[in-house]
Formats: sequence, structure tokens, C-alpha cells
Amino acid sequence: MAARTTTARKSVKKAATSAKTTARAAKKTTKATAKSAARKTSKATKATARKTTKATKATARKVAAKAAPAKKAPARKAVAKKAPARAATGRNGAQRDAIAVLTADHRTVDQLFTKLERTGDGAKKERADLAEQIVRELSIHAAIEELVFYPTVRQLNKDIESMVLESLEEHHVVKWICDELHGMKPDAERFTAKATVLKETVQHHVEEEESDLFPKVRKAMDVDALTELGERLEQAKVSAPTRPHPKAPDTPPGNLANPAVGVVDRVRDRIRGALPG
Repeated sequence: MAARTTTARKSVKKAATSAKTTARAAKKTTKATAKSAARKTSKATKATARKTTKATKATARKVAAKAAPAKKAPARKAVAKKAPARAATGRNGAQRDAIAVLTADHRTVDQLFTKLERTGDGAKKERADLAEQIVRELSIHAAIEELVFYPTVRQLNKDIESMVLESLEEHHVVKWICDELHGMKPDAERFTAKATVLKETVQHHVEEEESDLFPKVRKAMDVDALTELGERLEQAKVSAPTRPHPKAPDTPPGNLANPAVGVVDRVRDRIRGALPG
């Protein structure tokens, strides 16, 4: 009986030990399976999360692109255009350059000649006044050119100096005709002929200056120098002679007395204007 009991006990112990071993093995298997399932689940979850994040970002970019204002194309840098030299102004933004001053004088005289040609023989007072205006404008213009413009530009180069000398000779002819026309009665036999010859002489002189001399001067001088010269021309007009003086010097230093001569001319003009017609 004792032997059977011992054997039974051993069988029970073996069975228990086997059950424990089986249980431990089952437990290990369960843990391994759980870990494997968890890893797979985690990978799947992470992959899903990455896809979701990418989709969310893509959607956000689209929404932002629609909501954002359209970007303006970069503005091109403004390129400052140089004003044509003929329109050059002085430092104060208003003063004309020398060539603009002289060209404006040319246009003024040309308009006066046109008005004179359009008047009838019966408009004696108007014709006389226009002739005097022409003489006055030409006298002032010639004086400031001879005193300021020509002495400056003739130093630029030999070609310009040669043209200045020719211009001075043309001035000489113009001043003699102006001197003869000054005070001439409009009904005088040679009044119209003299006015016509004066116009043709002046037109020839103007054409040569504007087509040849002025472009050469503009090329040889910078804008600042031309502007400063224009200021001097405008200042010289204030005291320039208002009558022709064909026998007076037309180059420095002799013509430096022109401002004094101009004062005398202006006094005579006032006296003449005050006298009864």
C-alpha cells in the first residue's frame, strides 16, 4: 500500500510539474503572440498616422493657397529717362539752358516778321510798331550773343570758332539794316523792301545757328555748363542795348561797354514813349 501511495504521489508531482511547464510555455507563447500582434498593430497605426498627417498637410497647403492673396509680380525698377538736352533745366528746375534761350528769341522774331507781312499798307501805326519791336528784339539778341554766348563757345574748338566769326559778320549786316529801318516811316518807298531783306538775312543766320552751330555747342558742353550760360544770357538781357549799334565793337573787351549803352538806349525809349505821337 505504501509503495502504491508513493508511486501515486510521484505521478501527481510529475503531472503537476508537467502542467506548470505547459502553463509556462503557454504563457510564453501568449506573451510572444501578444508582443508580435502589438508590434504589427503599432506599425500599422504609425503607417496610418503618417498617411493621415501627409493628407492633412496636403489639404492644409491647398486651403492656404486658395486663401492667400495672389502674389504680385516683382515690380521692375524704374529707369529714369534722361530728358532731352534741349529741355534741360537749371538747378532751380525752371531756368532754360543757353540754346533754349536763344532759340526762343529766334521764334519771337519770326512771329513778329509774320505779323508785319500780314498787315496792310493802310495799317501804318501797327506796321511801325512791329518794325520797332523787330529792331528791339534783334538788337537785344545780338548783344547778348556777342557779349556772353560767342566769347564762351568759340573757345570750345576751331570749328565752332570759325562759325562764330561768320555769325559775327552776319550780325554786322543785320545791325546795319536794323539801323536803317529804325524810325523809318511805313509808307517810305523802301520800307517793305528793307524789312523783307532783313527777314531773309535773319532767317539765313538762324538756320545756320540752329542746324549747325547749336548742335556742335551742345555736343561740346555739358548740361550744367549750358544751363549756367543760359542764366547769364537772361541776366544780360536786362541791360542789353535795345537799338542797333553797327559801328560799336562786337567782341570783348570793346563790347563790354554794352550794358552802359543799354542804359542810354532804355532812357531814350522811355523819353520817346512819353512823347506825344
